[in-house]
Amino acid sequence: MILWMKTEEMALGELLERLRTVTQSIDEIMQLDSSPLRAADITPDLKKQFAFLSGGRGDNGSPIIVFPEFPAFGEITDREFHNVLTYLTSVP
Repeated sequence: MILWMKTEEMALGELLERLRTVTQSIDEIMQLDSSPLRAADITPDLKKQFAFLSGGRGDNGSPIIVFPEFPAFGEITDREFHNVLTYLTSVP
């Protein structure tokens, strides 16, 4: 039970750290003049389904991104994580 709790805490910590990294670079992403990221460009990353849009919106109107339980989360590269979140935040 204690091992499970530590693993759960480590997974949450890793997710929070990756989210911090993405939010720090949002300004840079939004200011890029390059063409937007297309789903076809990152199909293998999207097929992993470690994050997706629920279709709902928060109180402030922002889209809700869902992070379901994903046992191999630690194996996702920073680039994959960044690409998927960049794409999901650009869709709405």
